[in-house]
Amino acid sequence: MNAVHGHGVFVHQPDAAIAAFGGADGAAAAMKAMGMGHAWLRVHGRDGAWRSDENATLAAALRAGGIAVGVWGWCDGNDVARDIANASEAIEAYDPGAYIADIEPGVRGARWTPGDAARFAGAVKARLGSRPLVVSGTGLIDPGGAAVMAAMDGIADAFAPQAYWFRGPDPGLAAAEGVAPDDPVAFTELCLHRWRRAVSRPLIVTGQAWWGEAAGWTEGIAEKKLAAFLAGFDGYAGVVGLNWWNLAAP
Repeated sequence: MNAVHGHGVFVHQPDAAIAAFGGADGAAAAMKAMGMGHAWLRVHGRDGAWRSDENATLAAALRAGGIAVGVWGWCDGNDVARDIANASEAIEAYDPGAYIADIEPGVRGARWTPGDAARFAGAVKARLGSRPLVVSGTGLIDPGGAAVMAAMDGIADAFAPQAYWFRGPDPGLAAAEGVAPDDPVAFTELCLHRWRRAVSRPLIVTGQAWWGEAAGWTEGIAEKKLAAFLAGFDGYAGVVGLNWWNLAAP
């Protein structure tokens, strides 16, 4: 089992996933049926552990079903010692195949400097040993975010751009880049291009497989966009994995 490469999914709410598939074993079976080999479980937020009982139940079922388990959490950089402690406690509690740090400078109050990012990555990688450290972040990364990621490039084992296309690229960006607007393939390729300029480590692209949240983003629109991505994306040689946000959120 490999918690980084190949096809997989983020799990944001383990209780919702368990309920949606009739139990933890059902969730594992559904992932296998979808050809998934790994699941990344959200096990902490900025203030500590998240839904530990449900995550432990789901992690056990996934492993029993042949799905590799990675764990992830929100790391906001305002207190790097706290972020390191949260990650370390998650690694100790779940013995995961990988730890994924959700680092999004400028989002929801996250404040990262390159120096703090390097300090965080070094400490967490030391706890992981040979297991992979993955850093997940905003898809269309800006120069400030790129500098933060570049500071971790020699430490992290891989990066996971969040290519949530919605109706991107917007017309202005599309015109500037010479690509089609409102196209999930063009959006994903722009995300990968920006990340590849910032980091040299392998990339795992996270695609959009949910609806709601944004005004007017309905299930029907989301399904059409997903189908267009699957039909048109041919950049698999440039990534080591493809996963989805997310499994069974209400």
